[in-house]
Amino acid sequence: MSLASTDTLVVEQPWSFGSLLWRTRYRATAYDGQDRPVAVVAERRGPGLLAPVRLTGLSGRTPFDLRVCTPDSREVLGIRKGFALRRPRTHVLGPRGEPLGSIQAEPGHRFALLDAHGQRICLLADVAALDIRALARRDGRRVRRDVLRVRPGTPEPLRSLVLATGLAFDVVRNVGTWHYASGAASSLPAG
Repeated sequence: MSLASTDTLVVEQPWSFGSLLWRTRYRATAYDGQDRPVAVVAERRGPGLLAPVRLTGLSGRTPFDLRVCTPDSREVLGIRKGFALRRPRTHVLGPRGEPLGSIQAEPGHRFALLDAHGQRICLLADVAALDIRALARRDGRRVRRDVLRVRPGTPEPLRSLVLATGLAFDVVRNVGTWHYASGAASSLPAG
């Protein structure tokens, strides 16, 4: 099973005392519905001088440049968000850097999926359900687990936009690495 063909994506982030207080770099690991690793999400480079800002509620407003790689280190997606004070778009790129589209956070915990030209395709809830912020254990460590269920047969590039939303949900929803805003588990149902 590969990232592109999975309909259930389990995304985990470290959830330790240290990671909650001091984490300034975005990192997540994704598994398919059978608990096989399918992707690792990490920043291309650190936040540099913005590291102190990443420790505050403004973390989600800082720029992010993420690589989504398979377990054998092959890049399959890029996820980028620039600095913005309002609701910035999160851009999704293919493995060769080609624009696939973007994700726009909207009021009411809604996420619009836009094509490469900025035209609205649909809402995330129209093609996927996302259960967020469940705490679990993996290899003896606490993790925060988000589960994305994509409607089977969702075509490309829409499928890549949906997967990118699940893989970088904290970036898309403008939380970044600051997890005090995370709250209790909840879900964004499919429409």
